[in-house]
Amino acid sequence: MKHTHSERTFWIFLALAVLLVLVSLFSDQIAPHDPNAADVSRLRQPPSAEYPFGTDAMGRCVLSRVLCGAKTSIFCSLFLVLATAVFGSAVGIACGYYSGALDRIIMRVIDGIMAFPQMVLAIAVAGMLGGGMVNAMLALGFASWTPYARLARSRVIAMKKEEFVLAARISGCSDSAIMRRYIFPNVFSTLLTYSTSQVGTIMLGFAGLSFLNLGVQLPNAEWGSMINEARGMLVTAPWTVLYPALALVLTVMVFNYLGDALRDKLDVYRESEAAE
Repeated sequence: MKHTHSERTFWIFLALAVLLVLVSLFSDQIAPHDPNAADVSRLRQPPSAEYPFGTDAMGRCVLSRVLCGAKTSIFCSLFLVLATAVFGSAVGIACGYYSGALDRIIMRVIDGIMAFPQMVLAIAVAGMLGGGMVNAMLALGFASWTPYARLARSRVIAMKKEEFVLAARISGCSDSAIMRRYIFPNVFSTLLTYSTSQVGTIMLGFAGLSFLNLGVQLPNAEWGSMINEARGMLVTAPWTVLYPALALVLTVMVFNYLGDALRDKLDVYRESEAAE
């Protein structure tokens, strides 16, 4: 029963995540109007058949901007999670395998970075670099690669004295081959679970930086910048704030639940392997 439930939950949220990615990928074709087309004759119109999410203070279609903002929010988050996972995992695996003075130096640097709250550090770095999506990605990447390194390092330290690693070393395998063929496959599931759960966190980070004018710059559509632009109209035109906020919350929830379901699925898989 537990196996069936975890499997079903995983596939449901995986399907929802894939659907969100597909919607964002084809958002330009799905959007009913030009997301940046302003029209003073339709300022702050409430939701209607022509504009299901209403229009904003510039007369732009909120639905079109939410759809196009999905491409920026989702794809930038996925790319950054992938980049930080690859970089941080590589650093952590190398540090855990070789240890020594360089490992201690890198770990102290990581401790210093992790001493600051991730979002506070990202805001500080983005403030120094200036606004823009690229700078926001650099700021969030600088603040978010360290957990991968620590996680990978701790797993490798516990694993490098296992018999299969010692046997590979005795058989003449190089260090790079051992890390690539034997160590990485055994830490991959842990890193995958963590990285999946981080998609929502990174997405909120992008939205937060854009809300502070440190991310996507107007008139480009992005959920955080849309919320920031419309926050003064929460009473007079609440749809301009609620719809991008709802899109952000639901997307983050889907990826967070996907991460939890993936962890449960892998736990069940490990339990079944241990029973065999």
